[in-house]
Amino acid sequence: MISEVAIRVLSRRLREVLRWREYLPAVVKAVEGVLGDVDVYVFGSAVEGGLTASSDVDVAVVIDRVPESAMGRARIVSRVWEVLEREGVPWWYPLEIHLMTEEELERLRRGGARFVSARELIK
Repeated sequence: MISEVAIRVLSRRLREVLRWREYLPAVVKAVEGVLGDVDVYVFGSAVEGGLTASSDVDVAVVIDRVPESAMGRARIVSRVWEVLEREGVPWWYPLEIHLMTEEELERLRRGGARFVSARELIK
């Protein structure tokens, strides 16, 4: 049986996750500040309408060349998070930033993934 405390925690987390659209302008601004004019998409359960208390919000950032090393990718994501925090996005917010090339994005689309432009969502 789930305790009352666990229910309150999960309920609060779900309320926070559902605020993803409020944070989207900060996400685009942070990505642009670090990487310039690149495409930013939301995908996964956020755009499919299936967010749960255990969900994260998946954001695809399309760049020409994704660093091969995990450290190189982590440096980019860390720089984006530094700006996100300055823009008011809590460090613990369940936002998952995925760096990918246009080819990788298209392969996922062909596999059935739905990507929605973040800029279109914040207009």
